[in-house]
Amino acid sequence: MNRRAALRRLTRDRAADESWHPAADGRLGRRAWLKRAGAATAGVGTAVAGNNVVLGYGVVSGTNLTQQSIGDIASEPFLELPREAPVPGGRLRIDRGGDRLSVRGDGVRRLPLTGTTPALAREAAAAVAVDPDTVETAVADVLALRRGDVRWEPVEFDAFRGTVAEGTPRPVATGLLRAGYTDGDPETVAAFTGADPTDPVATAYALAGAFRETTYYDVPRYVAGAI
Repeated sequence: MNRRAALRRLTRDRAADESWHPAADGRLGRRAWLKRAGAATAGVGTAVAGNNVVLGYGVVSGTNLTQQSIGDIASEPFLELPREAPVPGGRLRIDRGGDRLSVRGDGVRRLPLTGTTPALAREAAAAVAVDPDTVETAVADVLALRRGDVRWEPVEFDAFRGTVAEGTPRPVATGLLRAGYTDGDPETVAAFTGADPTDPVATAYALAGAFRETTYYDVPRYVAGAI
């Protein structure tokens, strides 16, 4: 059978199959419904992808990164992961859930964060030979974060270096905000950025440059996945 004959036979077979055309009473057949449903689904997916890629999050629905309140996220930092930071003479730890503070030195002193004060934390630190000044300041910072008694001030990336230079370093509070993400290999970071990992400001700028050079937004793959 040649190709033309095969096409004629396929046409006759489809004509004989009532599911390919409307029923006598005007209702659509099963295959017609499936085809229309598939077309509608593809249309919705294409619209969503077009909104996300072309218009951008937040134009029609949702929010994009620049519109999200970072303060709302950062002001509740002690809820899901245990957090720990070094202090002179030992370590300061906040347990999972953010309800209890542990001061570890020659021994361990535990305090409930609800109801504690920087003065009580200072006494606990002195009892286990941990630097009381550092612990008192760190606990004051933690309590301020829990109360929301802080001001979050976003800055443009180019102004980041100057803003950091004008601020007062809070290494313990910063360490507690980082949670458990401390397993990065400094040598790998240095090789990727070309910057000294012990200089966080230089590393931040170097990371931005390295990611711009080595990564890109895969629009075709994203569109395909959205559809």
